[in-house]
Amino acid sequence: MLEVKYHNCIDSIGVLKITLIAEAPVHVGSGDLSIRENLPLSLNVKDANGTLIVPGSTLKGLTAHYYLAVYGRQEKTSSLFGFHGYMSRVLFKDAKPTTYVKPMYERVGASWRPRTRAPRSIKMYKLNLPRSNDKPVLVLECIPSGTELTTEIIVVNTRENELAEILLALGYTIGGTLLLGYGKPKGLGKVKVIEAEARIAIGAEIIMGVIKQVDLREHLEKLRKDYKSRLKEVFEVEL
Repeated sequence: MLEVKYHNCIDSIGVLKITLIAEAPVHVGSGDLSIRENLPLSLNVKDANGTLIVPGSTLKGLTAHYYLAVYGRQEKTSSLFGFHGYMSRVLFKDAKPTTYVKPMYERVGASWRPRTRAPRSIKMYKLNLPRSNDKPVLVLECIPSGTELTTEIIVVNTRENELAEILLALGYTIGGTLLLGYGKPKGLGKVKVIEAEARIAIGAEIIMGVIKQVDLREHLEKLRKDYKSRLKEVFEVEL
C-alpha cells in the first residue's frame, strides 16, 4: 500500500536550484496561434513581462516522466509528484533565461510516434533523430539553442537521498540530455542540467528560516551504480 505523509505535517523542505542549457531550440506551446510565412505559428509560453519561459508545470511533467523511467517505481513516483486526491510534494518554478533572448522560429513538418520502452511501456523519444526536410506545416516560436535557464524545485518532507534521486533523474552528473516540449521528433527540445545546488531545512530550522547547503555527491554516486543499466537505457550514455 502506498505510504504518504500529508502536507499539514511538514518536517523538512528541500530546494534544488538548477541551471539548464538548451542544446537545441525549445518550444513549449502557449495555445496561442498566429501566422508566419503563410503557416500557422505556435507561440511559446511567456511570463507577464513577455519573457520566453518553460513553465513549472512542464518541468514537473518532464521530471516525473524521467523519474519513473529511471527508477521504475510507480508508487514512489506518485508519492513525489502526486495523484488523485494527493497534492504533489514537488513544486516547480518557471525556468527563465539568465539573460534576455530573442525568439527564433523553426519550420517543422508533421510529427510521428515515439519509440516505446520495455518494460512498463514508457514512451521515450530517441535523442539522435535527424532534423528532417519534411514539407513544413507549422512554425514554432522557440527559445534559442545555447540559452541558459534557471529554476528552483522545492520538495517538502524530503531527505538528501531523495533530492539526489530527482537530480539524477534529470541526467545531472551523467551528461544526460532531456527532451521537452513540442518538436521532440524533429530534434528540438533538448536541454541539459549543467549546474545544481541543493539546500535543506529540517524541523525547527524551517521555523527559523535556516536552510543549509548540502553535498549530494555520495548519494548521486551510489544511485549511479545502483541504476547504471537504466540510466544508460534512458539517456543513451555510457557510464
